[in-house]
Order: sequence, then C-alpha cells, then structure tokens
Amino acid sequence: MHRSRKPRKKKSLIAKFFTVVFIILFIYVLALGAYVGYTYLNSDEGDNYFDVNKNLFPTNLNIIPKVPERTNVLIMGVDADLTRTDTIMVASFNSVAKEVSIVSIPRDTLVTVPEDRWQIMCENVSALSKNSSRETKINAIHGYGGEENGIEFLKLQLEELLDIDIHYYARVNCEAFRYIVDSIGGIEYDVPMRMYHIDTTKGKELYIDLKPGLQVLDGDKAEQLVRFRYGYPRQDLDRIETQQDFLKVFAATVLDKKNIMSNPTAYLNTIIKYVDTNLGISDAVKYIKYVSDISPSDIKGYTLPGEATDINGGSYYIVDTEETEKLVYDIFKKPADMKSEDEEQEDYEESFDKDIQILNGGYTSGLAGKKQDMLEELGYNVSQIGDYLGKKAKNTRIYTKKDDQGQDLKKYFIDAEIIKDSSLKDCDILIVLGTDETEDIPKTEDDE
Repeated sequence: MHRSRKPRKKKSLIAKFFTVVFIILFIYVLALGAYVGYTYLNSDEGDNYFDVNKNLFPTNLNIIPKVPERTNVLIMGVDADLTRTDTIMVASFNSVAKEVSIVSIPRDTLVTVPEDRWQIMCENVSALSKNSSRETKINAIHGYGGEENGIEFLKLQLEELLDIDIHYYARVNCEAFRYIVDSIGGIEYDVPMRMYHIDTTKGKELYIDLKPGLQVLDGDKAEQLVRFRYGYPRQDLDRIETQQDFLKVFAATVLDKKNIMSNPTAYLNTIIKYVDTNLGISDAVKYIKYVSDISPSDIKGYTLPGEATDINGGSYYIVDTEETEKLVYDIFKKPADMKSEDEEQEDYEESFDKDIQILNGGYTSGLAGKKQDMLEELGYNVSQIGDYLGKKAKNTRIYTKKDDQGQDLKKYFIDAEIIKDSSLKDCDILIVLGTDETEDIPKTEDDE
C-alpha cells in the first residue's frame, strides 16, 4: 500500500466537548443509581432518600468493597440507530489519585482485526471479504460486529491496541446531552454573540440560530451553542473558550445536588434510555465514596498518538506505537506513588534563606553584579560576587551542599547544572556563570 503524508487532523472540537459531557454523565448518573440502591437497601420503610437536605453520599461506607487502583471503561458515543460510533474513548479512574483520564481514539484509526473475529464480521456484512487484509477503521468494528458482538469486538480490539484490560463499557446515545439539559429545565448561560448558521447539505443538516445575552438554553439550543464555529473573530480559539466556559456552567448545573435530588428520575432515565452498560448497581456502589471527590477539573483528556494519512484515496489515522506505549504506561500502568518529572522537580528546598555567592566565569564584564541584582529583586540573599579563576564552561554551574538545594534557581540561568559539593564553606550555594550566560532570564514553555 502506498502511503502519502497528509496534514494532521485536529480532533473534532465537538467530539472533545461531548467526550467530557459523556464522562460526567456516566460517572455521576451511575453514582446516583448506586446511591439510590444503597440507600434503599439500608433505609427504613417510608424513608425519603431523595430529601435534598440529605448528604448525597453516605459517610459510613466501610462495608463497601474496595475498588482496584485503576478501573478502565470503554465509552462509545453512538448515533440514534446505535451502529456508528461517532466517539470512542477509554477512560481510566485512578482511585489513589482520584482522577479520571480519558484517551480519545480517532474514528479513522487503522487496525488489523484478528482472523476469527473478521470471519464473523464477514458473515454480518456482505461487502467484506474473508480473504482481504482484515485492515479497517476502528469506528467500523462496532457496526461490523452487529448487535450481538459489536461492543465485545470493539472492546477486544482496544485491549489489544493499548495492551490493557477494559473492565466496563458504556454505549451512550448522543441524544443524552439534549435530554439531560431539557430534564433539568435548561442551562442559564450568557450567549456571547449572535450565532446563526444554516447547512442543509444532505446527511449533515445543521440549524443554529441564537441571540446574544443571558438566557435559558434548552437541549437543542445548548447543542447549537457548542456546535457553532463560523462567526467567531478568532475562529476555533474563541469557540474553544465558549465551549469550556459553557461546560463549567453545564457541569455545575447538572451536578448540583438540588437538581439531582429534585429530579432523580431524569438522571436515572439517562442511564435507562440512553446508556447501555455492563456496570450494574452492585458494581457502582463500590465507587460511591470516590465520586464526591471528583470534579470536572480532575478529568484529563488525551488523544491516541498518531498521524492522519492518505491511503489509496482514503483517510486513515496511523498509530504512533512508541508514543502510544509511553502514554499507556503513564495513564494505565504507572504506579500511583511514582512521581512525575515535574513533581520531582518541585520536591526541593527553596533557597531564599540561603547564603548565595556568584562568580563570573564568562566573558561579559559586570554580569555577576547584574545577576546579583536580579536574584535580590526576587528575594534571594547574594552576599558576595567576584570573578571565577578556574576552568571556563558553557553552562552555568550551581554548587550546593545538599542534593535538594538550588533547583529553584535553575530557571534563572541558561542550561544551569546542579552540582553537589559538600566541601563548600564560605556559602550555602555558589553560582559560577557560564560563557553562554546572558543578562536575560531564560524563557520557559509557560512564558511562551
């Protein structure tokens, strides 16, 4: 097969938005179902377990079995006929970190289906050939497998692709978003601008007509808001900001305890009508005590690493195997108590109360004095400056008495290196400026 490079496709912004929406609905609605089941089994006759003054989640949960460190869930967003998987993602709940990580799987991801499953797919779909290469887009697997095998086949394919176990699945009808918004009486939101766009193209009809200002959006109008993209001054940048802002309001409204308790039927109906899952109440009960600790800010999103490619006139997404292995390790396999590189860099002793000396080991006259002024303005104590008479080096060297010192000073120098020197006597930290050092503070990624 001839493969030609094609510009990398960005993941659909609407898909990103609904990814988070689905996860929020799935976690909280199941938790509500678990709460109802738990409360019902442990309540007295006539007890009103939908009382809005009650604590949403029971506090005495010692009898509930513990959950594993990670629970992995396949989330599928499907259309009304339950065949096309418009959204595919694998969510992992980390019970130690109390975080939800979501890996979105591009619809066009090219995969090779094992022969046994391919034979079954060929029996379901006459257009498939038993003697073909068995390569297909991952979003076709659910439909090819049919109602009997579609979910299981997609689950198995993802387990093989990511080299993980998937414990549960949830197939969510896209109408769930509109339904839950309508069920709670809409979402009050300040629409930032006039939004109008009509597309009557067959197969993707779109009607958007919103006036600016504070108003209550029903399910249809809420969907119009997050789909609108054509009139923003900064195009996708402004659209992303609007979606993120609306999502905060949506989450706060949908997850409000009074809304849940005053209309529990709507939340439960979301699961009954629009979600097909193998996670039952007996399973969900185990997660009650964790749900109240999760907020939208604890949900982190990722995309399966890879690149869009044109193959014989078709658009496919080719997985970057090496980068995928790294991502899978960080999300699904890395021990919860292992610190990330950023966390390790933050685990240091600050240098504000340390006696610091600066020696100029470069060629710029007066540089040590300028670095002294800079550090003192930042609150550090520089007791002495001078010239360095030893061997010159390109990089600035920061000599410290202890391993955990000097880390907070590195960002103010170019490619600075920390060197432990327990023999330091006249100061706590000695900075020897390198020949590449300048007056400017180096820019970091956060500054750009």
